[in-house]
Amino acid sequence: MMKSLIFIILFLYSFVPNVSSSQCYKVNNFNYNSAQIVDCDWSNPIKQDATNKLNQETGAAPEEMFKVKLDCRSDNKTLCNNINLAFNRASKTISTVLKLNAQIVVNATLRNFCDGLTPENCGPELSNRLGQAGPTMIYALEDDDGMERLYPQALVKQFQFPKNPTFDEFDINAEFNTKFPLWFEENGPIQAFEYDFFYVMIHELIHGLGFFSAWSQIPDNPALIPIIVPKFSGTNGNAEINETILIKDVTVKESALDKSMIFLSNGSPVSSITKHISDYMIKNPGKTDLFETFRQPEIKMLTDMYILATTPKSLGLLPKGSTNFVSDAVILETAINPFVQGSSVSHMDFATYLNTSDFLMMYKAVVGKTIEELIKDGGNYPGGVIGPKLKLMLETIGYTTEDNPNPYKPKPFKEEKAISSAINRRFSF
Repeated sequence: MMKSLIFIILFLYSFVPNVSSSQCYKVNNFNYNSAQIVDCDWSNPIKQDATNKLNQETGAAPEEMFKVKLDCRSDNKTLCNNINLAFNRASKTISTVLKLNAQIVVNATLRNFCDGLTPENCGPELSNRLGQAGPTMIYALEDDDGMERLYPQALVKQFQFPKNPTFDEFDINAEFNTKFPLWFEENGPIQAFEYDFFYVMIHELIHGLGFFSAWSQIPDNPALIPIIVPKFSGTNGNAEINETILIKDVTVKESALDKSMIFLSNGSPVSSITKHISDYMIKNPGKTDLFETFRQPEIKMLTDMYILATTPKSLGLLPKGSTNFVSDAVILETAINPFVQGSSVSHMDFATYLNTSDFLMMYKAVVGKTIEELIKDGGNYPGGVIGPKLKLMLETIGYTTEDNPNPYKPKPFKEEKAISSAINRRFSF
């Protein structure tokens, strides 16, 4: 028998008496299996700072649209300097495609992922990871189909709502592994065993901007479910979501990107599964053991999602305005079996997009090639490293580009309606 789903994510939360405020979940150190709720009411007026005005009115100095705090844990000053230069280059590259109107702040660390760990505690899943990144906070906002989805802080800032939450100091957390031989354009010709750091870094930043799925594996079970979040502040100070929490106190939510996820067999939206699970939870409010209360149809839905997420070319993304899913869909990475959290369904299909203009968001980095060589291999796309399908998906979730001057926006938070939530997730090569 499968274990209880309720243990997928553990949240600590506190009660704020007699206050109607949004909920924000913050997780440190990429531990997105637990999150502490912090208060963040949506009462802060929008701020138009000098950086915003600079980008909007003149288009000058796009590197100003990213601010990076780098913790470079290396005695090699040249390496640390090259990291900073690469971040400046990435800011210019992204800001050339995305018309940002609020500065994005990145908390970046360069370290050996296995430092301080015994070999037993640093297995292949960690030691073989080039980098990892994710939003510091994710807010639940209502989409035009009536469903609430999780939006990353970097994107929420771009929406320029009349009122904003108390944003976290950083929008994106990113780490890069010094175990791997990294190449910089200042180094001369790349070697066959080296990884272009700019390639790795811009890949991770795109995850932090919102290219990720909230579908997660149920621990020790071949089944997937959208991330589970609490609906309300607790009533007893430091309650935990565990086997004693009622189903009525939790719900499931997709990411902003998941709104576009479809079954490639027929083009129908995966969100129909999320809505069914959410509705089932609403209709069974008094239950405590979430999985044990699911009927066979719900169990089959979750196990079928696992099968699809581990079967090549089964799931995709349909960009906004597209009607022909056969020709327009972005094929997601579903060829990894067993399912790998952070790689499966949160990347574009490796087999399909290798040696194309949309190589950037494959789950495996190409070794021994510079970003310029990869762009050339993909046909010298004029947009450079951000390929046409990736650009469409960033536009679809709400980013402004020259081709998309009036992007989609979810509804701004309203105190009398939904509670806004935020959590942390990590995605990696």
